Amino acid sequence: MAQPFYMEYETRYNKMQGCIDSYKQFMNIKKHMRDEKTGLYYHGYDESRQMYWADPVTGCSPNFWLRAMGWFMVAMVDVLERMDEQLYNEYRGIMAMLKQTIEDVHKFQDEETGMFWQVMATPRRGQLPRDQRHGPLRLRRAQGRASRLPAQADGRMAEKASTAPVTSI
Repeated sequence: MAQPFYMEYETRYNKMQGCIDSYKQFMNIKKHMRDEKTGLYYHGYDESRQMYWADPVTGCSPNFWLRAMGWFMVAMVDVLERMDEQLYNEYRGIMAMLKQTIEDVHKFQDEETGMFWQVMATPRRGQLPRDQRHGPLRLRRAQGRASRLPAQADGRMAEKASTAPVTSI
């Protein structure tokens, strides 16, 4: 996700001229890539629907990847950290998106091990569970850095994943 870099540039060098565009990019991601059933975000999107991996109706890729979800949440936090007070409504919009994403990702945490599957909404068919070095660690890093992150995103999910025994892998 380029948005954290874009937001940093806009706030530092461009008098925040493109900050609304960055916000709109997140809203487009939510509109086109969020699966209503799972709450997860598809790994990719092709507006032309021409790529071999793109669904011909939605343009979305077929899977939800843990690593991509982790980086997506970090990107939201990074952008939130760079938002100025003048962007109050946009801040609240991305914060609500982050809170919902954290809740939705938590639904896919393995209750027994505390870990997540690489392809999140797919049965385990031979894939390995991922430990704290992947999406959950990024989420915890994001949560720790976001001083304004809401209380319900307190890291319970990341804490459970980080204490999962290595032998579960």
